Amino acid sequence: AEYMGRSPREVLASPSMVAPSGAVRYKYVNPGLVAVATITATATRAGAPVLDARGQLVLESPLVQVYLVDAVTGAVLHHQQQDAAAGPLALAVVENSVLLTFWALKDARFEIVSMDLWESDLAEHRHIDNATFSAFDIYRPVVETEAFLFPHAVTAIAATMTRRGIANRRILFATKAQGIIGVDAAWLDARRSTDGAQMEGLGLRPYAAYLPISDLDTLSYSLPLFGINRLESAPCDLESHTLVFAHGLDLFCTRLAPSGTFDMLGGGFQYGLLVLTFVALIAASLVFKHLASRKALLERWA
Repeated sequence: AEYMGRSPREVLASPSMVAPSGAVRYKYVNPGLVAVATITATATRAGAPVLDARGQLVLESPLVQVYLVDAVTGAVLHHQQQDAAAGPLALAVVENSVLLTFWALKDARFEIVSMDLWESDLAEHRHIDNATFSAFDIYRPVVETEAFLFPHAVTAIAATMTRRGIANRRILFATKAQGIIGVDAAWLDARRSTDGAQMEGLGLRPYAAYLPISDLDTLSYSLPLFGINRLESAPCDLESHTLVFAHGLDLFCTRLAPSGTFDMLGGGFQYGLLVLTFVALIAASLVFKHLASRKALLERWA
């Protein structure tokens, strides 16, 4: 079984999203939310042989069950089941999203399930409008689910964290074969669909099962990493940068700019030209000030 909660260090830059219709949808960010994923074995059904992620014959047909639990009251807020699914499992809670990776037995591939949690459309059922609230008064979230294909086995999932939460968020995957991969969180948005016009209004790409992962998304370069079972991210003083630390059997640390270095000057910036511009402006202001005072003096003697 795997369990994960929302990081207390996570900064939420925007608590809501605007739909194409103009309606405001609020993110469900219950601080007591815990996601639990379990594997349950069931009797094997007759049919084609099923292989696990290591290529071995499966004698039982396992299924993966996901529970979203309120850690304060113990109430199950949402339950979801993935049939014919097995480990390895990796789980993460990022803002109002829950991400789960597993091995799909029937299709013999790794999949990612993204669950987005939203507050109710009824104002009286939203706790985000109140500064304080009771866990016993929390209503169930509205859950949107979408699945994506992933090319590697995942051992850990995390998300980048910046100082203000303004920079685009990247979802970090520790894999067994490709090191650490960073994927833009927008690609894992459960609201993605095949409706191009609606996606344009949301600022999202139309749905595609395959994630656009390239070699440039590999944060660990060509370094082999073994036994990574945990990923951590910490903010830097600059909003554009974050630190990523992977640990397990190996240790790896790197710096990442998910949205580029928008708050830094580039290496080719002309500092000399900037200084000359300031000097020229100061000199021009002194000259024009002298000319203005001389003109005023001549007008008085005229």
